[in-house]
Amino acid sequence: MTLDDHRKLMAAVGSSRDVMDAFQNAAARTGFGTSNLIEGTAYPFNRLTFNYILLTSLFRGHWIIRKIVTAIADDMMKSGWAIISQASPKQLKEFDVAIDDTGTISKLLEALYWARLYGGSAAIVALKDNDNFEEPLDIDDVELDSYRGLIVLDRWSGIYPNLRVCSDINDPLSYGLPETYQVTTDTAKTFQVHHSRLLRFTGPLLPI
Repeated sequence: MTLDDHRKLMAAVGSSRDVMDAFQNAAARTGFGTSNLIEGTAYPFNRLTFNYILLTSLFRGHWIIRKIVTAIADDMMKSGWAIISQASPKQLKEFDVAIDDTGTISKLLEALYWARLYGGSAAIVALKDNDNFEEPLDIDDVELDSYRGLIVLDRWSGIYPNLRVCSDINDPLSYGLPETYQVTTDTAKTFQVHHSRLLRFTGPLLPI
């Protein structure tokens, strides 16, 4: 048998049968299926973000946990942003003044903090004389100088997604996500907010 014939034979055997093996030493209690510490390891289904009291306690009482939560958010916002447009220097200055007057940067940081800590948050865009939150936001109806800042809510304190999801295929960024959210105020009053009127800060992507 030539070398080429041997290679063809081995290729044919390998393609028709999968060989699976595992290391095991029962006397030393090592390897697959033996009674050892590693084989006793498991990864339980633990929804830590459901434990609001523990997460809040860790953030308030442990500086390392707080740094883990805030460090990435602080790094994201430390340089602000660059606006590339044909706006005049005066308009850009007015934009910066509006951002400072409404504390938008601190509000964005707050939303990022709670999203990282609790697994989700939202920021409602507050507009002057435009408080019909349940209706979709039409950008053409937004007047100049009407921006009044952001109202930040985390997933445990005031905002909850409704069951109805967005079915508009022409809105791919929102398709399949909640259409509206229910907001509960400190006085126990509730109202609905359309998704176009808020910024969503979600946690890591997970299976449904």
